[in-house]
Amino acid sequence: MRISWRKLPIPSITFVVLLAIPLSGCSGKNSVSRVLDEKPSQTVVVPTLSGSRMEEAREALEEAGLDLGSSEEEFSETVPAGHVVETLPPAGTEVERGSTVALKISKGPQPIMMPDLGGRPE
Repeated sequence: MRISWRKLPIPSITFVVLLAIPLSGCSGKNSVSRVLDEKPSQTVVVPTLSGSRMEEAREALEEAGLDLGSSEEEFSETVPAGHVVETLPPAGTEVERGSTVALKISKGPQPIMMPDLGGRPE
């Protein structure tokens, strides 16, 4: 018996068709065809959030069907404090709807530590 399968695309749903065909010399009465539901693939693209404020990023993720994950802060010379530096996974990545996206938020430029020069002669 030969077993084959084929995916039949139907808008927003994919079915898998299993077909068992008897080999030559076997009775055709034993042919079996079965359709199995397969969970529909619902992927979305991570939006570009760099430069957005935290609240704007949260709203954009919600609109895209994604969840806001953890956020961590880091210094950035180019992105103002309180704005998104990058997303994980990166913008443009295709992910499953409902996936979590982590954010790196700018703390602004890193402060420069100056040595204490008090008490030194001028």
